[in-house]
Amino acid sequence: MASRKRVSAPGVRSWPKAVAVSTWQHPNQSGHSAQRTMKGRPVDSRELVVLLESPQTDVTSPELVRGAIKAGLRWPTPYWPELAVRWIEEGASLDSELANLVDAVAANENFPQSLRHRAFVLARRFDRTQGAR
Repeated sequence: MASRKRVSAPGVRSWPKAVAVSTWQHPNQSGHSAQRTMKGRPVDSRELVVLLESPQTDVTSPELVRGAIKAGLRWPTPYWPELAVRWIEEGASLDSELANLVDAVAANENFPQSLRHRAFVLARRFDRTQGAR
């Protein structure tokens, strides 16, 4: 995969930071899984959040699930955080770092109230099971 140069237009936010992930499975256009290896380089967050549109069960690597959720929760617009919250609600594991990101989604007044409420519930549920962070 060739490296792409990022071009920023005036008034356009920069993309979230890249997340380090080495391999992942993603269905190709014919529907068959194709493994992509990034040879140790950080994977662009845009490549990870796309995974949130597919069922969580299609992603076999726990490292990749965590990376996609982390990238989605950091996104500045509500679409990807919404999908990341859905994956957590469907049973993806939550740790203290992800719980802090979920808290940030819950506190972001630019996101829809329904998303903030769902994120708040997940963060409080994590707090109850783990004790105070």
